Amino acid sequence: MYAPNVSSPSLALSAALASVTYGIKRQLTPPTPCTSNAHEATNAALLPLTLDQARSAFRHSPVTQEVFGRGVVEHYAHLAQLKLDHHRGIVTDAEQARWFTRA
Repeated sequence: MYAPNVSSPSLALSAALASVTYGIKRQLTPPTPCTSNAHEATNAALLPLTLDQARSAFRHSPVTQEVFGRGVVEHYAHLAQLKLDHHRGIVTDAEQARWFTRA
C-alpha cells in the first residue's frame, strides 16, 4: 500500500509555528546565525540526511510529542514508514541501466 505524501505545506507550516511557539513559551535563545557556507560550518546543527533518519528524529523528539501530541506524531511517523517501505521495493530506471550494463 502506498502512503500519501508525508511532506505537505500545511505540516511544514504547523511545524514552524509549533517550534516558534515552543521557543517563545520557554524563552529560548536562538543560536548564532550562520553567515558563511553552512555546508562548511563546523558548529552548524546537522539535519537528518534521509527520510528514515528524519522519521526517527521526529518520532522520538520530546518536543514533537509535546507540541503535536503522541497520536499525531505516531500517525505521521507511521505514514513515513509506509512511504519508506514502498520505495525500498522500487527499482529505478537508473539502477536498471547501471546493473544491466554490468550483467
